[in-house]
Amino acid sequence: MESQAAAKRTDADYDRWKAELARIERLVAENAIQSKVLEETQAQLRASIAWRHEATAKIESAQAGLEEANAKLTKAKAVETAAAAKVAVAEADAARMKAMLDYAKITAPFDGVVTARHVHTGHFIPAVGSREPLFVVIRTDPVRVFVDVPEKDATAVERGRAAIVRVQASGNSEFKGTVARTAWALDRTARTLRVEIDVPNPDGKLRPGMYAHAGIVVAEREDVLAVPASAIVKQGDKSICCTVSGGKIARNIVSTGLSDGIAVEIVSGLDGNEVIVKSNAAALTDGQSVQLAPVGK
Repeated sequence: MESQAAAKRTDADYDRWKAELARIERLVAENAIQSKVLEETQAQLRASIAWRHEATAKIESAQAGLEEANAKLTKAKAVETAAAAKVAVAEADAARMKAMLDYAKITAPFDGVVTARHVHTGHFIPAVGSREPLFVVIRTDPVRVFVDVPEKDATAVERGRAAIVRVQASGNSEFKGTVARTAWALDRTARTLRVEIDVPNPDGKLRPGMYAHAGIVVAEREDVLAVPASAIVKQGDKSICCTVSGGKIARNIVSTGLSDGIAVEIVSGLDGNEVIVKSNAAALTDGQSVQLAPVGK
């Protein structure tokens, strides 16, 4: 800005002395003034021309300096971009190396027990080609129990229903659980609904592979008449319960209600005062003579 202002001043000074020289030359030609004044004016004009050239040179020098500064700035930005790219490459390489290093440590996504080991120290593990897992880890708490619910009960089973799991290996001990999820759609071949029950297992008494009987609570009724499930015999669409009266077998048609697989609710057909046959009732006939054995014999 200063160089440009100086250039404008020198241009104005040059124009003034140029005009002044023309005026002096005219006066000298008319012998109105001495020629010495003309020489002085010519000298002033030459000086203004020199100042004008000097100002132009300064402007050109300033412009060259500006261009040089812009070039340096552009170069600096390019260097900065290149440096940022190198940093990004280094960070990506560091992340890759960290990922490769993480392969040296195998971590399960949950706490559990290793139940199968397919590799040992020193074994070579190819990156591709092997589909066998290195280890099998089983989560012990909670335990997930899979149950296939018959079609007639499928619509009553919903997520959040209470469930009871009985395990023979634990003396038919009962473990309380909850229906965590269902397949919703029934298996087309078996006509059953796959249900998953989550059972808390903090002490590890439940182990995968154990045989278990699961019951899902779909409804509850208290103070009802119930008999063991083994006492009910199906005959077509009828339910039969054998009772003993006067040493004779009586086959009673009963109406059943809720059942948990162990006991069956009797809606009608019995009054609760009968002596019933708990097992093998299908082999008995109406009116057959039987003899009651004392309990424990």
